[in-house]
Amino acid sequence: MGLSVELINISKSFDKYNVLTDVSIKIKPGESFVILGASGAGKSVTLKLIAGLLAPDNGQIKIGDISINKNSRENKDNLLWKRIGYVFQDNSLFDWLNLWENIGFRDLFYYHKKKEQVKEKAIEKLLSVGILSNYAELYPSQISGGMQKRVGIARAIMNNPQLMLMDEPTSGLDPIISNTINRLTLDLSKKISATAITITHDINAAKMVGDRIALLYKENFIWCGTKEEFNNSDNPALIQFINGSEEGPLII
Repeated sequence: MGLSVELINISKSFDKYNVLTDVSIKIKPGESFVILGASGAGKSVTLKLIAGLLAPDNGQIKIGDISINKNSRENKDNLLWKRIGYVFQDNSLFDWLNLWENIGFRDLFYYHKKKEQVKEKAIEKLLSVGILSNYAELYPSQISGGMQKRVGIARAIMNNPQLMLMDEPTSGLDPIISNTINRLTLDLSKKISATAITITHDINAAKMVGDRIALLYKENFIWCGTKEEFNNSDNPALIQFINGSEEGPLII
C-alpha cells in the first residue's frame, strides 16, 4: 500500500532566497500526484524535502507514520529510506558500474546483500522496464538516453517502494519516448501500489499520469485539482502556464 504524504507549513530558503513559504498539502496513499511550475519555482526542492535529502527550515512533513522536521534528517537509517524510490532528473547513474549494478546499488553497497541475489533481482527489474537481460552487463555510456531513464526507473523500483518520487522523468527525451516513459512509470507505480509524486513541465504528461495536479507558484501551491478541474480551471496563473502566454502582466 502506498504511503500518505502531508506537508504542514513547510518553509525552505537558501541564504536570503526564499524557495518555499508556509506550504501545506496532503497526498493520499496510492495517489499519482503531479507538481507543475516554472523553472526555479521550488519543485525539485519540494521533492528533496519529501525524500529527506534536504531538511525544512520550518514546518513538518509526515510520510506514513514518520515525521520529518529540521531536526530529523537520519532517514537513510530508518524505514523511510527503504520505502522510497527516487528517479533523478539527470538519471544519476554511475559510469563505472554496469546496468545491473546501478539498479542494485543500494542492496550491493549499502545493505551488503549477496551479489548473485542482487543480480537476479536487478535483471528482473530491468526486464520490467522493457530492457532485455543481455544488456545487464553494459555500462550507461553504451546505451541511449531513453534506456538510461528506464534503468533509473528500474533502480527506483528495485525494492518495491511505497512512495515513488520522480523529478522530470522525461527530461531531454523526444515526445514519443516521453509518452512511453510516462506510461511505464504510471503502470509500474500502480503495479506495486505505490504513491507517486512526479515533477514535470509537460502539461500532457501531467494529465496522462496525474490523479491530481498542483501548480507551484511564488513559493506555494496556488492551485490543486483533478484532471477535469485542471481542464476547466479559470485560475489566471494556471491558464498562463497552460497557454505559455506572455500577454498582459507576466505572473510566472
